Amino acid sequence: MAQPYNEKTYDYFKKPLPVRLMASIREGRFRKGMQDWLEWHVFVYPVGAYHALVSREFVFEGRRYRYYVHSNGAVSDERTLEIPIAKAFIEENKPKNMLEVGNVLGIHFKAGVNHTVVDKYEKGEGIINEDIVDYKPDRKFDMVISLSTMEHVGFDEELKDASKTEKSMRNILSMLEPDGKLLITVPVGYNPAMDDYIRNTRLDKRFMLKTSAFNDWVETTEEEAFRHRSDSKYRRSNAVAIIRKI
Repeated sequence: MAQPYNEKTYDYFKKPLPVRLMASIREGRFRKGMQDWLEWHVFVYPVGAYHALVSREFVFEGRRYRYYVHSNGAVSDERTLEIPIAKAFIEENKPKNMLEVGNVLGIHFKAGVNHTVVDKYEKGEGIINEDIVDYKPDRKFDMVISLSTMEHVGFDEELKDASKTEKSMRNILSMLEPDGKLLITVPVGYNPAMDDYIRNTRLDKRFMLKTSAFNDWVETTEEEAFRHRSDSKYRRSNAVAIIRKI
């Protein structure tokens, strides 16, 4: 079961690995600290080297993208494909006023556009700490992006509320200008309410499937994607939905 998606979780994973390990030992959580250390040294770093030197590219809608490699561990999960797709989406559509739900892009690259970030938990300059269900901006946006964040809404919270999936998505769509663009990525087989939304939405949707323990990804069908749950055949996300308004 995932940890509650809260401020304590953010603070822990923002710290450097050696600091996290020592803190776990001091707090009597030696097993957790060793799991963290082993995950990085046995899995994350080797996968990063693999994508940097061997399997460098993936294909999405006929276009080749380089896997994204970053020292913060993004290489070991769906971030490795989300970041290149999001970067291309921004460059192609050139938004003037963009909203991001969940503070992800700023960690990995400069979007180069007017960029509003709403993140319920993460503290930082310019980040609006509000629940996306309740957020009411005083303007519309010509683009909204959210990368592997919406699956946590109403699910990885101390008080679970499945209705927040539909409410938050409806709120996001209401913030878009009539011709605004939307890009949302979420893991399939993680949050049942989000899975239901993906199945029923009329928005454009595409799917990517993890095909190896080294975090290789290929395009797949909706039917095939929903046969795979997170942390089933492979660790973390096994399939990802890419939801768009284009």
